[in-house]
Amino acid sequence: MKGIVEFVNVNKGFVAVMTENHDYSIVEIVDSYVPEIEAIVYGNLENLGGETLKCIDDGVEFDVFIQDIHSNLNNAKRILFN
Repeated sequence: MKGIVEFVNVNKGFVAVMTENHDYSIVEIVDSYVPEIEAIVYGNLENLGGETLKCIDDGVEFDVFIQDIHSNLNNAKRILFN
């Protein structure tokens, strides 16, 4: 599944990805690579737990831990910025 990075909190190491289903997956970065806002990522965005995602824009694969799936905008912002 593809998604677009909508929000990034580098300090917390979290990224909110808008999925093809128009909801958010909250991703914790466990790698040194952090995709930029508006980057297109590909991978299993609808399973909780450890996954490897790929940034379509630059081809980099990176490891993540998906913390939340099917989240709405308010919840995504709360998790990333509170």
